[in-house]
Amino acid sequence: MEDGANPRRWKAFGVCVAGAALSVLDLTKVNVAVPSLETRLGASPVELQLVIAAYAVAFGLVLVPSGRLGDLGARKPLFLIGLVLFGAASLLCGLAPSASALVSFRALQGVAAGILMPQVIGFIQHLFPPAERGRAFGLFGGITGFLTALGPVLGGVLIELGGTQLGWRMTFWINVPLLLALLPFAATLLPRTAPTVAHRMTIDVVGVMLFGASVTLLMIPFVLTSGRGGDDSARWWALLGCAVALVAFLCWERSYSARGNDPLIDLSLLRIETYRYSLLVGSIYYAGMPAVFIVVTLFLQQGLGVPAGLAGLAVVPFPLASALAAVGIARLLPTWSRELVWAGLGIATGGFLLVLAASSALPAGSVTWGMSAALALAGIGGGIVAAANQTRMLQHVPIARGGVAGAFGQVGQRTGTAIGVAAVVSSYFSTLAGIDDGSRLEGYRSAVSGGLAVAVGFFAVALAVSLLDRQRSPEQRRGTTPEV
Repeated sequence: MEDGANPRRWKAFGVCVAGAALSVLDLTKVNVAVPSLETRLGASPVELQLVIAAYAVAFGLVLVPSGRLGDLGARKPLFLIGLVLFGAASLLCGLAPSASALVSFRALQGVAAGILMPQVIGFIQHLFPPAERGRAFGLFGGITGFLTALGPVLGGVLIELGGTQLGWRMTFWINVPLLLALLPFAATLLPRTAPTVAHRMTIDVVGVMLFGASVTLLMIPFVLTSGRGGDDSARWWALLGCAVALVAFLCWERSYSARGNDPLIDLSLLRIETYRYSLLVGSIYYAGMPAVFIVVTLFLQQGLGVPAGLAGLAVVPFPLASALAAVGIARLLPTWSRELVWAGLGIATGGFLLVLAASSALPAGSVTWGMSAALALAGIGGGIVAAANQTRMLQHVPIARGGVAGAFGQVGQRTGTAIGVAAVVSSYFSTLAGIDDGSRLEGYRSAVSGGLAVAVGFFAVALAVSLLDRQRSPEQRRGTTPEV
């Protein structure tokens, strides 16, 4: 089936995208609920970051082991388990009586998403023949980029409908009926997959533990940075522990593989130039992009007094432009993915610089619409980056390693998101800590400008890294171009 054409492949693709949509939306739609969580649950700055980061951390920890299990033949059962667990966790999040309880339930939600997402990547590898795979991954990358930015819009609408008391709870409860509707389609349309590895079905338990420790220790100091003073500087010692755990993990993986076992992460993937650079680019880009929408929605609601629903609508130009751009370049992806990544990052960086300029220079009555217009330009670049980089990452990865390769890419993105959110949001709050009532608006302008400047720095680094990728596509080497 991997080399043939499954007649139901596009319907199955729709199921995969729908499952991924729910997990991606929950990365960002809670952003506009942050002010409600602060007032209704009395959440501290660190707890507010943990509500966002607990999801990303748990997501990242589970991705690679679940991708490995999917490659061993359990892809469809894991997809169904992930859907059910995600629905249950969403229900619990909406019922959370306190900020600490919400953090715990968000971590459970992240575990479910981490089970689900690698199966989506693996299914796309499995369902489509090579001639169509680039298009499918391009569409998937564009759609997920679109949904990442659409999250705040949906969250804002739900908060407006439910009010500050129930609105934030509705952002979680909305998942339950959608998942119940998706389950029968997943059960009937998704194919069962055979193991894509030739060895016995083993799980690298020690590798899972060491990898989990590395990721957790890396994220801890950033997640615990509030930006409001009083942060314990001892948290940075966790990075030393991360380095020790990472070295131990790499040594163990080499030893485990040398004994004829299948390691948790096939380190030979990093020898594939397109995969290596795309992994880095995706991780750095997603450090900045989701964080932008957190500080923008905070600025609009807290600094300008914009209602949550309107704050969500203000960022609609980004996902709309992102979707149109991703679809528009789909046929160019197999040949020009590298160049499209360069162009997309350049456009996105320029667009977000204009967002920064609008937030700091336009009159108060024009800021919202000025930022929206700039976000449209950034969205064009964002859609190109999401589609092209996803295609580029897996373009030369064998199907047998697609699940783990895709999962590791998602780990990079989720780790980047957790670090980026901490860096951008702490910059925002640290600036706010010094303002007084007499300079309230200017203080919020400075805060959002500082946060956006950090995010733009991430985009600039991602662009610099992407330029290191010098490998041309097979079509370019043959001197052929796709039909458009």
